[in-house]
Amino acid sequence: MWQIFERLRDWWRPKPSPPPGPRRVKHYSAQTGFQYRYQLLHSTPGDYEFHVSTTTMPAFLLRITVPLNHLVARDRYALAKLHLFRNLDECEPANLPRHLEVTDTAALDEL
Repeated sequence: MWQIFERLRDWWRPKPSPPPGPRRVKHYSAQTGFQYRYQLLHSTPGDYEFHVSTTTMPAFLLRITVPLNHLVARDRYALAKLHLFRNLDECEPANLPRHLEVTDTAALDEL
């Protein structure tokens, strides 16, 4: 009887979801002519860490903070990626800032 109860309990108890796998590496061709590889390493709503690398310089972490709590999570992520691409387009790899803070929604309004 006890074995049946254990089997039913194991069947009824939901299995924990597996930990998320590694995120894929994406490529971006900037207007400055550089080829970038980037990967989202860590994200919480409003705080995103990207691992960015080029062939000419060592990899680095670029952190983008979007403290606009009135936006939903996907809009904050969209703003973070738009600012990532804008900075990759406008700056040389050695001059890229390591931390960006997004304070307005003008990039979303342009879309």
